[in-house]
Amino acid sequence: MRKLYLDFDLSSYQISDLTGWSRTAISDYLRKVKINKDSIKSPSPRYGEREVSGVRVPHQAEQKVIQKIVSLKTKGHSFREIARVLTESGIPSKRGGQWSKTTVQEIYKREQEKKK
Repeated sequence: MRKLYLDFDLSSYQISDLTGWSRTAISDYLRKVKINKDSIKSPSPRYGEREVSGVRVPHQAEQKVIQKIVSLKTKGHSFREIARVLTESGIPSKRGGQWSKTTVQEIYKREQEKKK
């Protein structure tokens, strides 16, 4: 189960579909053995990072976008509004597509965690 959850990055829903086990049983097991995706380094750099010779370093242009996200949220904009502003401004997401409120929210949440 560890391999499916961490190495293949499958959700409990996907593991349930593959194995036939209930999502509750899967979640209970993952909690019991303290398997957590937050403590695992993601296979590709997150927004705001890039990889140089196998080491993750800040991506300066993306760091500026992150600061813009934080600034707009501080001014009271919703995550949906921020996503719209970034998309309309032609700022590419990590995968080069449109911004979603979920992506903006995750980036903002990660920045807030850094401050703690």
